[in-house]
Amino acid sequence: MLSLNSPGIQAEPEAAVAVRAALAVNDLLASVIGDHPDRFRGFAAPPLQDRAAAADELERAVTQLGLAGGLVNAHINGEYLDDPDFSVVWERAAGLGVPIYLHPANSGGHGPRAVRPPRAGGPDVELGRRHLDPRPAAGMARSLAKA
Repeated sequence: MLSLNSPGIQAEPEAAVAVRAALAVNDLLASVIGDHPDRFRGFAAPPLQDRAAAADELERAVTQLGLAGGLVNAHINGEYLDDPDFSVVWERAAGLGVPIYLHPANSGGHGPRAVRPPRAGGPDVELGRRHLDPRPAAGMARSLAKA
């Protein structure tokens, strides 16, 4: 599984720059995977600084580029993923039936939480958190096998 490494797109403070970078990174990732489709899969880097653009880019990455889901890193400039403003992204992932991989990252001085996933009661999106849980991510593996 290939993806952009931490801190990823989430470290970019400017939303417009993050959106442009996410499109370029996801296009590059799809190109690399396209050279070896029997060997690699990939997770898109959604530009969460702009929630609507992130949802749209996740959809483009899955439906047009063939990526298997998304990967996000802990927080976006101190905003944590359980903020209700992010619900558009989780709803889009749930609608697409793809997982979102939560990758822990340095808190960057924004507090002790490395990852705080979306609150209960939100959309039914599958979350993977491999570095936080010593058990195999069986649900994630099943989702990727279906994709």
